Amino acid sequence: MATAEYQRQWRAKHPGYHAEYQRWLRANRPSEDKKKICKTQRERYRNDPVYREKKLAYNREWRHKQKLLNKEL
Repeated sequence: MATAEYQRQWRAKHPGYHAEYQRWLRANRPSEDKKKICKTQRERYRNDPVYREKKLAYNREWRHKQKLLNKEL
């Protein structure tokens, strides 16, 4: 598990990640019928396989972009 200090360092190293991720989350919300079934937002996202796949793909893509950026530096 990441410590608070590690998280702070990571966020300092990757400015804009959170905002970018939030924009992505808003663009890829689960469908309306899923919202009615689940009580909490976390549960709703956890139970949506399509959303989960999209999220994993987004994270893979983001990590790949970071690797490319690090190679350039």
